[in-house]
Order: sequence, then C-alpha cells, then structure tokens
Amino acid sequence: MAESRDEKIIESARAVGEVARAHARAGEDADVLAAEVLTELTGTELLRMGMPARLDGPETDPVTSALAIMAVAEGDAGAAWYPAVSSAHSIFTHYLAEDGAREVFDGTAPVGCSSMPVGEGAFADGGLRVYSGRWPWGSAGRHAKWMGFNMVVEGRALTAFLPASDFVVEDNWHAFGLRASASGDFSVRPGAFVPAHRLVDMTLPAPAVESALTRFPLTVYVAFGFSAVALGNAAGAVEELVGGATGKRPLGLSGTLAESPLAQVDLARAEARLRSARAFLLEALDELWQCALAGEPPATVVRARARLAMSHAVAESAAVVDVVYTLGGGAAVFTANPLQKRLRDAHVITQQVQVSNRVFPLYGKIRFGTDLDSASWRYAI
Repeated sequence: MAESRDEKIIESARAVGEVARAHARAGEDADVLAAEVLTELTGTELLRMGMPARLDGPETDPVTSALAIMAVAEGDAGAAWYPAVSSAHSIFTHYLAEDGAREVFDGTAPVGCSSMPVGEGAFADGGLRVYSGRWPWGSAGRHAKWMGFNMVVEGRALTAFLPASDFVVEDNWHAFGLRASASGDFSVRPGAFVPAHRLVDMTLPAPAVESALTRFPLTVYVAFGFSAVALGNAAGAVEELVGGATGKRPLGLSGTLAESPLAQVDLARAEARLRSARAFLLEALDELWQCALAGEPPATVVRARARLAMSHAVAESAAVVDVVYTLGGGAAVFTANPLQKRLRDAHVITQQVQVSNRVFPLYGKIRFGTDLDSASWRYAI
C-alpha cells in the first residue's frame, strides 16, 4: 500500500528528530540550529505544512502537524521550533497571492515571523514601504530566506514578507533555553518595499480559496505548534531518563534508579500527566478541525478550550520535566547532560505569550458566563 502524505510527514519528522538529538548540543553552543539538522529539515514538508494542496503544499490537518512537531521535539526542542514557527505561518499562503505564496514558502528554508505589530510604514503604489522597525522574537532568522512581520498602517493590520536582503538579524539571542531557535530581534532595511503579492491585510482576511484550514481558527493555528514542542520535549526527557536509569546508582540508594520505588512512582505520575495533556491537546484540535471540515463555526467555549489545552500542555510539560530533572540527580546539573537542556527549554516555552498561563483566567470567565468585552478576547481565541 502506498504511503500517505501524512504518514510521510510523520516519518520525516521522526528522522529529523533523530538527527536533531545528535546535534542538539552543537546547536545550543552556536545559538542556531546545526547545519546537519537544517539540511534534514529542508528535505521535508515540515516547514510548510499549512500550504494548500492547490499550490502543491501538503495542506496537513492540525492534529497531524502537531504530532509531527512533537516527533521533532523529542529529539530537540530547538529544532522543533523551526517547523513550529515556519509551518504555523505557512497558513498565510491561503491569503497571499499565488506568486507570493510560492515564492516565500518554497520549502528550501524556514520562514521566520514576528507577530508583534511594530514599525512604521506607508502604503505606496503596488505595496507597502517600510520606513523603520525592529521586531522581537524573529525565530529561525539566521537561517530564514524570508521573514514575516506585522504592522499596523492606517488602521489596517498587515502581515508582510521580506527577503533576507531586506532584514538584518541582531546579535542579541543570548537565552536561558531554546538557544538553537535563533529567536533574536531583526530590523528591516529602511525604505524596504513589500509588493502587494507578499502582503496580507489581516483586518478582514479573505482567503483566495476557502478550505477547512482557512475555517480553522487562525489564532489557534499559529500557536498550537509551541504546545507540541513542549510536549515533545517532555517526552524526550522521559525517554532519556528511562534510557539511563538501569545503570544509574544515585547517591544514597543501594540499587539503581530504576529499582527505586520513589522513582517508579514519580515517573508513573509524570508520564500520566504528560499523556493526559497530550490527549487533551489533540482532542481539542480535532474538535475544532471537525467543525472546520463541516463548515460550522465553533462555539466560543470550544475555541477557548483549545487555547486552554495549549497552555495546559505547556504548563504540564514543564512540570513533567521538573520531575524528570530531579530524578536525574546531581548529574543533571551539568550542561553536558541532556536533562539540563530539557529543563531550560521547557521553561522558556512557558514564556511564549500565546501559550502561557494568561489563557487560564480568560477560559474561566467564559465558563462562568462572565460578561466579556468582545474586543478583549476576539484575537485571543
């Protein structure tokens, strides 16, 4: 039986994860993804999973995309950040003109993107002229051939894409974790011009062709990958602990870590939390996906539940890695130990605003039926 496109994506994600695991330390030391991992990534569809089939893209459903990102993150969270960002923003290929979509998301390099609406510019004949601007969180910028960025011009929310010749990556990514994600600031060359075919007006976005992916909530689509990275990172930490437990004799124990009743209980509880959070996320994404397939707008609480599942996944993943790191003992404090990196990566992901604990009170208000100003949550869920 021929292998489906989705199966190929998952298979390629596992292969990338294995290469990423082998080069995780090198990427961290260099503050950018190792060349070997980038080469493995760019031979796949992982950097543009949202691109529509009509443009020769995989048009992967969100559940499969999440599973693929998890598989890469089991090898290395920093490596998984590349497809999490690039594929998330490949959803804009549904809104860009066809020549712009094909040009930017050709799959030969990651596409970076900053969602912060900063900078100054003005509409010009046939596009947008950018006068100035420095954007934070330009993930994958040092390897990106194209960078997306948001601006507000004349009251219109825009997403624009510029080639590497028009942006400068700043040398300020000196982070606690996710170092290989290369998520530093970038500046746009003053006077850079964005032609209309590489510009999306997100104030009232209208896809060129409606599809299930364009009916899937955009705010969820551009963020669920970060939760998938967190879950994959935690799963990788569990496997690394288990892999070394039979030969590890912690100080003060007569047997190995694997023989310790306390370690056995802690590991069991941690894995139950991890798998529960993973199941909740996949269930919430699938619930929204079924609505999109049926052409039915999801209820507000369904959209909010997906955001809750994403933030819950990140929080639980960090808690699981905390347990695993503690079980790792004194050896885990050294930078050469992979659990040390897993810990730092897990806690950096908790600071990603779209999947942070800020969602919890919003969901609580919706469930309690508290009156909400629609402007306060419209772009949050």
